[in-house]
Amino acid sequence: MDLLKRWREQNAAPQSPPSGDPPRYGFSYSVYWLQVARTWDAEQRRRVAQELHLLLSRPDFVANQSERRYHLPDLEGHHSGGSLVALAHVLQALSTYEEQEGQEQAPQS
Repeated sequence: MDLLKRWREQNAAPQSPPSGDPPRYGFSYSVYWLQVARTWDAEQRRRVAQELHLLLSRPDFVANQSERRYHLPDLEGHHSGGSLVALAHVLQALSTYEEQEGQEQAPQS
C-alpha cells in the first residue's frame, strides 16, 4: 500500500501555481520584449523604464497574466500586467548588460 501511495504522489497532476508565483507566461513575455526592446535606442528604453516604474509602483497595479488593461505612451496597444512586469525585467537586464559592456570596453590604465 505504501508503494501505491508513493506512486500516486510522484505521478499526481501538477497543481496550479499559487497566486504569489511569477506569471505562467513570464518566459514568453520576456522573449517577446527582448526582441522588441533590442530595436529601441537607449533613450526609448530609458523612457519606457521610467513609465514602467511609475505604473508598477501604483497601488492599483495588478500583474495579471492576460487581461490587457494597461497602456503606456511609448508602447503601442494595451498590455497585461504580467507582460509589463516581464518588460521591466528585460529592460533592467539590458541596462545591466550595457553597463558591463561599457566597463569592459573602457580603456584600463
